[in-house]
Amino acid sequence: MHPIIILLAAFLGSAFAQEDTLSKPPQVVPVADTTRSVGQDTLAKGSAVTSDANKDSIAQNVDTTSKAVNDSLAKKADLPVDTDMDGVPDHLDKCPKAPNGVSIDSTGCPVDSDKDGVPDYLDTCPQGPAGVAVDATGCPVDSDKDRVPDHLDKCPKNPNGVAVDSTGCPVDSDKDGIPDYLDICPKGPTGVAVDSIGCPVDSDKDGIADHLDRCPKGPAGVAVDSTGCPVDSDKDGIADHLDKCPKGPTGVAVDSTGCPVDSDKDGIADHLDKCPKGPVGIAVDSTGCPVDSDKDGIADHLDKCPKGPAGIAVDSTGCPIDSDKDGIADHLDKCPKGPAGVAVDSTGCPLDADKDGIADHLDKCPKGPAGVAVDSTGCPVDSDKDGIADHLDKCPKGPAGVAVDSTGCPVDSDKDGVPDHLDKCPKGPTGVAVDSTGCPIDSDKDGIADHLDKCPKGPTGVAVDSTGCPVDSDKDKVPDYLDKCPKGPAGVAVDSTGCPLDADKDGIADYLDKCPKGPAGVAVDSTGCPVDADKDGIADHLDKCPKGPAGVAVDSTGCPVDSDKDGIADHLDKCPKGPAGVAVDSTGCPVDADKDGIPDHLDRCPKGPVG
Repeated sequence: MHPIIILLAAFLGSAFAQEDTLSKPPQVVPVADTTRSVGQDTLAKGSAVTSDANKDSIAQNVDTTSKAVNDSLAKKADLPVDTDMDGVPDHLDKCPKAPNGVSIDSTGCPVDSDKDGVPDYLDTCPQGPAGVAVDATGCPVDSDKDRVPDHLDKCPKNPNGVAVDSTGCPVDSDKDGIPDYLDICPKGPTGVAVDSIGCPVDSDKDGIADHLDRCPKGPAGVAVDSTGCPVDSDKDGIADHLDKCPKGPTGVAVDSTGCPVDSDKDGIADHLDKCPKGPVGIAVDSTGCPVDSDKDGIADHLDKCPKGPAGIAVDSTGCPIDSDKDGIADHLDKCPKGPAGVAVDSTGCPLDADKDGIADHLDKCPKGPAGVAVDSTGCPVDSDKDGIADHLDKCPKGPAGVAVDSTGCPVDSDKDGVPDHLDKCPKGPTGVAVDSTGCPIDSDKDGIADHLDKCPKGPTGVAVDSTGCPVDSDKDKVPDYLDKCPKGPAGVAVDSTGCPLDADKDGIADYLDKCPKGPAGVAVDSTGCPVDADKDGIADHLDKCPKGPAGVAVDSTGCPVDSDKDGIADHLDKCPKGPAGVAVDSTGCPVDADKDGIPDHLDRCPKGPVG
């Protein structure tokens, strides 16, 4: 039978008989750390009835009666009241109205095993780690719901639904600094520079990533080979997009357009031309030499008899020789060039005083210099008809009708090696390399001749300044055609794309960033420094109490200072320098259970009666 029922029966059945007994002082029995009377001990045991197992209201009625008996006996025996019947009298019970059936500690309060402020009977995680912030269920806080509690989570504020690793941070499979949920190439190669979407950088947008591209800064929009360089089909050193003959023969010298060289412009490339330096504008045969139809050694353009008989000597006009018009062909005439009716010597040849092979009657220069080749008039030969006899002419076979200088060579006013009649820039500057037209070389075709061009081999098709170099509007040494920020601020250090440096990748350029080398991946304020929400000098990513109260002194973790380590921050602690390891009340002062002015840790009778 339940002790309370026994006690109730005993009390009701012999109330009068035991009146004098109850009126006597109760017998004192020492129990553990306190002193109770026999009646008090019985009442304490009786108070354990707190449930109705079979739902028949009996236990509940007994409990109500036991409480009445408890109070009545307590009054008669002058015992302390225990409202919640947990075995701890109210004057010692810090939780005198604790719910029935709940495990309590020595202070009469529901047990809180992990000291998180949520009693075990309400705590879903009653054995949680000490000192960790918990939610209303008593489990460690998990702000971003990623199943990694905040005290273990290095990224406690991730966006919802993002896969995370064991540290609670978004997964970054290829370790490129771009989490997989933002990374278009989440399984890219390790250690390769990537762009803002997580894919390997391809500076020239040719489809070959820079780490595989031998020409990573090639011109835009040009077909490239497997190495990332512009295609050069015929391997002539001129990329196809610049080559007018992109499928030319291999190993043949080419001009600046990529076509095989044709020095004399006769349509036969030099590597196939037996006469690569023939005169300009003359019909040629398949070998590139001037046509000679009758094979008489006089090219048709010089031959007045281009279809003469084969094997017959001809004159300078290409016709069979009959020099003296005597009806006997020269090949039969010892003086085949003698004039008719002219006195001749014993050989039948007209007299020739100066022994130049021209009979005197025909010789306009009968006393010409000895040993000098003469023309048909007996005067010194002037092959190119420039007024300078061949023996004095340094260019005796110069083109006809061209002005010559005192040496008989075509005039070259600017001394560039290209005579004026072929020179499109006949008065160009002296001492400057020229192209085949006689104009100063402009290798990159930017309109600035190489001798004036500070960037003579600049990229084709790019706007240049007055010095011939690609335009660099903001003077950051990254030309505009490569510069993603071509109008950036002057004098600011830039990266390879021409944009202001942002060393810590926080979105604030270094020249504006007060913390230019801040930690990666940390939220920053408008000055580029890590966010410090509570202005306590500890950045939020290092601050264990990032939303602490303003103006309160904090320790190295960013939490309010608790000098005596009693769990009550100094700004709330009325005894901020209390002794270490001593239990304190809600004000931070050592517990004084009996309110006698002597804190329990110094009180030999800490549970003495109040007052």
